[in-house]
Amino acid sequence: MWTLRARCAGGLAFFAALPHESGMWRREAALSVEQWYASPRGSFALARQKRVLQHLMSRWPRRGCSMLDVGCGTGLFSEFLWESGFDVTCLAHDPAMLESAQARLGSKVSYQVGVAGHLPFDDHTFDYVALLGEPDDMDAPYTALEEALRVAARGVILGFFNACSLARLARIFPGGAGMPQVRWFGPADIWRLLRRLPDIRRVRLGAVLLGPPFSWRDGKICGFCNMLCLPLPVGAYVALSIARGPVLPLTALPLRLRKGGPAEASPHALRGSAAPSPAGHGTSYREKGERP
Repeated sequence: MWTLRARCAGGLAFFAALPHESGMWRREAALSVEQWYASPRGSFALARQKRVLQHLMSRWPRRGCSMLDVGCGTGLFSEFLWESGFDVTCLAHDPAMLESAQARLGSKVSYQVGVAGHLPFDDHTFDYVALLGEPDDMDAPYTALEEALRVAARGVILGFFNACSLARLARIFPGGAGMPQVRWFGPADIWRLLRRLPDIRRVRLGAVLLGPPFSWRDGKICGFCNMLCLPLPVGAYVALSIARGPVLPLTALPLRLRKGGPAEASPHALRGSAAPSPAGHGTSYREKGERP
C-alpha cells in the first residue's frame, strides 16, 4: 500500500510516495528500473545521464584511480564507471544485488556488502566515491554523503532525479509518468545539505532531460533539448561533482599547426635547454640552475 511519508534527516524533509521498503521490494524495483533502461525511452535517458556524468568527471584522472560505487544495484552504472577507466568496487546492502552485478561484470570489479550510512572502509580508502543509484539508507542523506566524503580522497560524484522538473510534474497527470518508480530529491535540500559538510573545495553541477518523459526520444527538437547539459538544476536528472582537494588542470592544450603540418619541437626544447642567442652564446637553464 502506497503511503505519503516525510523522512527527516538533520532538519531535511524528503516527501515521496514509497511502498514497504523490504529487501525483496528493493530488488524488484532495481530490476524494474533496469528493464526500463532497456526500453527506447529508458536507453535515451541513460545515454543523457552518462553524458552529464562524463562531463563532470572529465577533469578527474582515471588510470590507477579507485572508485567506490555505493548502492550499485544491478551494476548498470558500475559498468559505466569501469568503462570510463576507474578501478571500481561495487557496494550494496543486499547480497542478491551484488550477485546481479557480478552476473553483469564478472571479475572486472570488486564487490563488498555494506550500507551507505556506515561504509566498512578507512578514511580516504578510495580516490573517488559514486552515489548514482539508490543507497539503502538514503533516507539519511547527510550521513550517506558524510560517509562518502570520509572514504573519498579526491572527490564524490552524486546523481539524483530532480523533484523540481517537468518529468516530476508530468506524473500528476494520468499516463504522464513514463518512468518507473524512483526516489525524487529537491536540489535546494541537497544544496543546503552540502553546505553543512566540511572539506569541500568545489562543486560542479550538470542537468539533462529538460523535457517531460514523452519527449525523451531522438529528434531534431526533442533530442536537442534533452541533450543539453546545463549548470542549473532544471532537468529530470541532476549530477554533482564534489572535489575534496585542489583540482588540477588536466584539459589538453590545443595543437598549433603550421601550413605545412604540425610544428616540430626544437632540439633545445627537447633537451630542456634555452635556445641559443643570435650571437651563439646560448646557455642551458640546467647549467645556470634556473627554471625556464
